[in-house]
Amino acid sequence: MVTKNDSLKQTLREVEKYLKQEGFTVFYGIQEETSDHLTEVLWAEDKRRWRDFLQAAKEAGAKMMVLQVDSLEKDELENTLLSMQEEETPAQTTAELEKHVGEIGHFGLFWFKDGIKYSYDMSTDWWDQFAELAGEYDEEAERPREIPDDVKRKSDRELADELVGFVQKEFPDELDRMSVVAKRLFWESKGLPSYLDIEDDKITLKVKKAESLAQLKLKAEVQKKEKQLVPKLVEECVNWARENGLKKVNKTNVDSFLVEKELTLSKLSRDVIYSRVNLILAK
Repeated sequence: MVTKNDSLKQTLREVEKYLKQEGFTVFYGIQEETSDHLTEVLWAEDKRRWRDFLQAAKEAGAKMMVLQVDSLEKDELENTLLSMQEEETPAQTTAELEKHVGEIGHFGLFWFKDGIKYSYDMSTDWWDQFAELAGEYDEEAERPREIPDDVKRKSDRELADELVGFVQKEFPDELDRMSVVAKRLFWESKGLPSYLDIEDDKITLKVKKAESLAQLKLKAEVQKKEKQLVPKLVEECVNWARENGLKKVNKTNVDSFLVEKELTLSKLSRDVIYSRVNLILAK
């Protein structure tokens, strides 16, 4: 369902206002691939009759309406255009799409009943053009990728050491536990953007072992540094407790002390401080 409008911002405002007035609970969501076990029915009336769609939903007893809103993001457009050949994406098309960065190009409404998904979509002409290009980009991304020689050649331990160095430099606050983002960005820097979808079982195993080894190394580094800090922190925490009139500290007190020091420690180090401070205070 397509509209000629440059942006759906005003229409979306009207939809949100109407949903509120009619008493719907709005769930702002993202539509994933439909399951084979779920039947989907698309609204086939005039594209501008979203009110009729919502009225039909209300009469059928729908209480919650899922609202998906899509705007054109600059990085998403750039990645899509970079993946296409020049002859596939004329300069005029590129310029036209760039004018709409940040604008709302599509929204969808859907609700569920008895295993059936009822859907309504509205999009602009330029959004459909972008979606077509993005679809071609996704097809390209699904093709099997060549495993970089650097990943093939190096051992899991060598890759783990590199991953440790990467996290220490780029994510210094995640040494105790690596985030998914940190790992993904590291493998992307190695030329392995979709490492979870690798078809080579040996490479998949190498990647997982490298991540596991890296996590162990990072935790060991954290524990080593914290071990050096603990004696001084115990002394300072004892003084802090006495200044606050505490004859015994609980773990919340220890956390409060560390917050004042602007320190974040592992659970093991916090427990050590808790035990040692209470031993000293008990004397």
